Amino acid sequence: MKKILLLFFIAALTGCTNTVSDEAKYLHPNKTEGYSTVRVFDLAREFITNKDYQCEPSSSAGYVQCVRYTREWDIHTTQVIIKIVRDYDDGNSVLIVASRWDEGLIPGEFISNTFHSEDLADLCQFVENENIAVCKKS
Repeated sequence: MKKILLLFFIAALTGCTNTVSDEAKYLHPNKTEGYSTVRVFDLAREFITNKDYQCEPSSSAGYVQCVRYTREWDIHTTQVIIKIVRDYDDGNSVLIVASRWDEGLIPGEFISNTFHSEDLADLCQFVENENIAVCKKS
């Protein structure tokens, strides 16, 4: 009986980590309107920051990773991570990728294995409505 309780206790402490990503998107700047990948990158980072994401300073000026916690329980944490990469594809586009990380004691069987970032969709709609860039799927 002690062995079973010990195994249960160890299993409870290890927890579960589940990761799922949204489809990567590319922002192609509208060069006829004077936009470049540098400007689109800056606008994308500003847009994401305004959605309550915390962006980590990067050693590279062309890469940023931003995090927002959507669930912070004692037993389980969920965070959405958005990565923005400038000058992707030989300087013709900005790559944006969103993923969801679940860590804690909720088993993966109870967590959806699909993810669609509304913030990424809002960013795509914003840049297209403002004629800044065209958002394309990977």
